[in-house]
Parts: sequence; C-alpha cells; structure tokens
Amino acid sequence: MNSESYILRSAHTEELQRLSEFSRIYDPGTHRFLREIGIRPDWQCLEAGAGTGTIAAWLASFVGIGGSVLATDTKPALLENAAKDHEFTAIYHDLTQDSLAENAYDLVHCRAVLEHLDSADQAFHSLAGATNAGGWLVIESHDLSPSSIDLVCRHTRSDLAPTVSKFLELGAQAMSRFGATPEYGSKLLHNFLDAGFIELTLETHAYPFAGGAESLFSLSLSQVEEALLGSGAMTQSEYEEALAVFNNPDSEFLTPLLVSVRGRAPTRS
Repeated sequence: MNSESYILRSAHTEELQRLSEFSRIYDPGTHRFLREIGIRPDWQCLEAGAGTGTIAAWLASFVGIGGSVLATDTKPALLENAAKDHEFTAIYHDLTQDSLAENAYDLVHCRAVLEHLDSADQAFHSLAGATNAGGWLVIESHDLSPSSIDLVCRHTRSDLAPTVSKFLELGAQAMSRFGATPEYGSKLLHNFLDAGFIELTLETHAYPFAGGAESLFSLSLSQVEEALLGSGAMTQSEYEEALAVFNNPDSEFLTPLLVSVRGRAPTRS
C-alpha cells in the first residue's frame, strides 16, 4: 500500500489512537454486515488493511482453531496488541505492490482502504481474485464526492455543517492530489458486477459520534495540521476554530458516507 497516497500520517501512538476511535464507531456496523453472511468455523479469512486488528480479532473468534485469519497492513506494528490476545496471523502487505494467493479465502474483507490508494481498481481485482469460488468478498469504502459530503452535512446541525463540509472537502482534495479516489465507494457496486459477483448487497451508512478532544474529527484534524497550514489550505485561525468545533463534547457529528458491498464469488471454470 503506497503510504504516499494517504493524507493522514503520524507517529505510531497518534495513529493508534485515531484508528481505535475509528474502530469504536465503525465496528458494530461491520460486525452486523459480516455476521449476516453466516461465517463458518472452518473458514479461511483475509482481513486486508487491518488497521489495529479489531475485525481480524472478531473474525478469529468466529472461525476458531478450525479456520484461520490472515490480517495484512503496511503498518503491522499496529496489529501487535490484538494479535497477542487472539488467534490470527499479522503480516506486512502492500495491496498496491504485493500479490495475494488466488482462490485462497472463504471470506475477504477490506474497509476504508481502497479510497486512499493510487491504484484502487488493481487492489480490488487482487482482492476479488483471492476469494475462492463460492466465497464472499466484502469491501467498505467511503464516498467523499461533493454530493455525498453535501448529504452528510444536510443531516448535521446547521451551525456545525460548514466546518464539517470544509474539512471533508479539504480531505477529498488532498486524497485526489495523491492520486487516490475519494469517491471510490460510489464505484464499488459497478466493480462487483463487472467481476461477476452474485448475491450482492449494498448498504450506505453515516455513523453518528460525539465531539470531544479525542473524537474522530479532532484526532484526524490534529494529524493533518502541518499539511493544512503548510499548504495554505487553512489559516492558523481557521484551524483553531475548526478544532474548537470538533473538540466540543456537546456536538454531534456524522462520519463521511461509507458504502458497504458484499457478494459471492462465482464458480470459476
């Protein structure tokens, strides 16, 4: 995975804190979406771009000793704590450069990764190829297109919406400059159909969360302070005003729109 495609870059501790908050907000929805498949105890599972390993650990509790979970990431050190307490294997893997075993997994899951990559379609096809015949591919990606940002902001408190809108727009612009596809979530269903997947399900979610100094938006904004100020995308006063809005524990926000698609791989001749 090309780290240069990411706008969010920081020290290990700060990244661990942000990803932990991300997992707290997003994991319940992912758990339900995966559970509906009917995960079996003997399944071989791949969790690509595993972050802190919370989903890999959850999957490991389902498949038990009869199955296996491989968790991959370009920062495998972030997986260490979860891997100590749960039966899964964590390795370094870059979706944009490293291959995956073909037809190897009963379940392949990847969340909030492809939209950050400069070769997202290539990564999608790699994940699709790793799914065995009759197995399930589940991909969740954000849609940071202008229309989706507008939709989220129309359901955000009116005094908070301008700050949220500017923050998400700046994030999308930065992702595009790195060659990524911030609206990749809107392409997912088309890609699944093109790859021949069947029994498709698509859901979209914007998850609510409270503001605060350790909230998702506050942690994310703090990580890109240098980039925003250095590029002139925000002035110091604009940055401080936005951080004050996100730090307010009485404020309620919505995540960017997450598109979740699952499908069963066709039988291959």
